Amino acid sequence: MEKIIRGLSNVLFDESSDNKLDSLNETIFIKNVLLSLSKIMKEEFDEYVFFILSSHDANVIPSSVNYESTKKKVLIFMSDESGTLPDYLSPNYHAIFKAYMHGDPISSNNIFNFSLGCVREVPEFPNIPMKSRKHSVFFSGNLNNHRVKLYSSLFSMFLPIRIPTLNRLSVIKKVLLNLKSNFDDRFPNSHIRFTNGFRQGVNPVEYGKMIANSKIVLCPKGFYSAECFRHYEAMRAGCVIVSEKLPDTYFYKDSPIIQIDSWEEGLRKVSQLIDNPVELDKLSRATRIWWDKKCSEYATAKFINSSINKLKSQSLINHLSSQNTCYTV
Repeated sequence: MEKIIRGLSNVLFDESSDNKLDSLNETIFIKNVLLSLSKIMKEEFDEYVFFILSSHDANVIPSSVNYESTKKKVLIFMSDESGTLPDYLSPNYHAIFKAYMHGDPISSNNIFNFSLGCVREVPEFPNIPMKSRKHSVFFSGNLNNHRVKLYSSLFSMFLPIRIPTLNRLSVIKKVLLNLKSNFDDRFPNSHIRFTNGFRQGVNPVEYGKMIANSKIVLCPKGFYSAECFRHYEAMRAGCVIVSEKLPDTYFYKDSPIIQIDSWEEGLRKVSQLIDNPVELDKLSRATRIWWDKKCSEYATAKFINSSINKLKSQSLINHLSSQNTCYTV
């Protein structure tokens, strides 16, 4: 097992991961979460050993299953977008934190959600007041199957008919992009563009600058999940986010993210917001507060600590209950 954070000998990278830690999108976010957690838990942090697993296989058997330790084992499971609850791993760990789950688990007492975080190559920039931001609306991303709905909704003002959702978009993807890939003119002072692949648009640093300088960010579904790093990067920048429906989990429930049933509805909301600077500013501040309290590195560390404390409390309750049962007998 590879030690991944200097000074934290009890944080290890699971050898069953698909890729090396330094190649993961979440590298910096995860490291900052665990550094924050070590400060929150203080001496108690050393009572646990944390394993970082990045795998797209929902049925993967982590190497850390067989890792022998006197410390309590905690698994942080990244990258699998299936939404599957890893019940089969539950007995092997004191706690499991898994990204991309469809809901807050109820069938397993020791499995919890985990936030996605931001891409390591997309830096955070100083907060720009909403009224001073250059772009009214921003989106830059790959035209995958799920995003045809956004594409066709944006195109509806130019074509008399809808472009149907395509099961095999790759066949005519280039045709669509040659037809139109730039929708900057859909809203004033906007940057809305589709590309022909992942990371085919602006470079990550420029991407971060553009998000930080945008009022509204569109977050269509990725290849598998409604959640994506764009949500977190936009939250961090205090943008107003318009998104397809997100899982009803701790990280999104009651959030200021505007969740829509269709992109026709979403674009109508965008049009209304552009003409309402007071509401834009209100949503921007609420989004940044949500990031600070729910989804940032420090907030995620607090959530992990709180979840572990719940397990501790439950264990104590079970212990006292068993003692009372013995006395009754």
